[in-house]
Amino acid sequence: MKNKAIKIVCAAAAIFAVAQVTQASPIVGYIGFHGNVTLDSGSVNTATEAVSWNGVVVGGSDGSFSSVNVGDSVLMSSSGWFFNSIGGGGIVEPFWSVGDFSFDLITSTIVSQGYGFLNIVISGTVSAAGYDTTSITGAFTAVNPPSGGGQTFGMAIAFGDPVPSVPDGGMTVMLLGGALAGVGFLKRKLTV
Repeated sequence: MKNKAIKIVCAAAAIFAVAQVTQASPIVGYIGFHGNVTLDSGSVNTATEAVSWNGVVVGGSDGSFSSVNVGDSVLMSSSGWFFNSIGGGGIVEPFWSVGDFSFDLITSTIVSQGYGFLNIVISGTVSAAGYDTTSITGAFTAVNPPSGGGQTFGMAIAFGDPVPSVPDGGMTVMLLGGALAGVGFLKRKLTV
């Protein structure tokens, strides 16, 4: 009987350890980039596509992105990006990656365009090892430079409340179940 009790306790400990390892958390915080972009036209006023990127670096980060430093190089997609991709018609995987983080662009929509300014709302998912894949919405802005060189851009992505509003993945239920099993085991042992 003693060996059986040891086996049950070991099994419960193993289940608890696996649950601790497999439980991830959502990505929260902020990350921003800046650099140069080549557009399909000579002006942000008429552009419909980003053709290539140059000198893209991190401009700021916090929260889950704290491991990414200001000035770190950002790897941008080498494929073209059509700005109006409502409904997922222009999925770009990955759109950007830096450190352990990777962002898949799902939709983008031009909000305003003209007078040397372009503003686009982007949405997609960001992922990294140890985190849940997290849906986000951000902004991409580009301006025409005064001297006629390449267009400069900025991209800001902010994430919500650091307290997840989703269930905890079953950890509470597993702990409660383990406690109830332990109580049942002790009750059975005391009556034998």
